[in-house]
Amino acid sequence: MKFLSHGLRVQVEEKGASRKEVTINTPVGSVEVHKNVSTDNLDLPIYRGAVRMKDEDSATVDLGFGDEAGVHIMAARFETTDSPEAVKSFYKEHLDRAVSKFTEHGLTGNSSFEIKDKDLEKVVEIETTGGKTVIKLVRISVGKGEGN
Repeated sequence: MKFLSHGLRVQVEEKGASRKEVTINTPVGSVEVHKNVSTDNLDLPIYRGAVRMKDEDSATVDLGFGDEAGVHIMAARFETTDSPEAVKSFYKEHLDRAVSKFTEHGLTGNSSFEIKDKDLEKVVEIETTGGKTVIKLVRISVGKGEGN
């Protein structure tokens, strides 16, 4: 533990409007957390008319492991007043055969689409909260050179 504490470096960068980005470096790896997410890099369709919830459930997290491949996670949340059925239909049409697994969560009416391909996983979760349909988009990749 002493070895890790001597090589530990924490950097907090102010990005304005009480927004911070955090980078933690250790001798065995690093963690970077950014609240900004480029929706283009999510590589998932955005439901037409959905409004992005920028300060809720959205972040980019990079986990580095020295010379080893790292893990890159991007997540963003959107809301719409359209029905969950309409949103689900949109994603069934646009994701089509790429979907590895589709799950409907019983009584809640929530559903999820999963796409897995080697070192890449993408997930679309659809749920109803407060009279709105919430769409959570997540992209997880393993490898070097990933970026937001």
